[in-house]
Amino acid sequence: MSRIGKLPINIPAGVTVTLQDNVVSVKGP
Repeated sequence: MSRIGKLPINIPAGVTVTLQDNVVSVKGP
């Protein structure tokens, strides 16, 4: 299982992070 969910991640305003099927998609400006 991926450990990405336990990493401290700073998400700037306006950025969308989606986790689906162990694939992380980041959408932002």
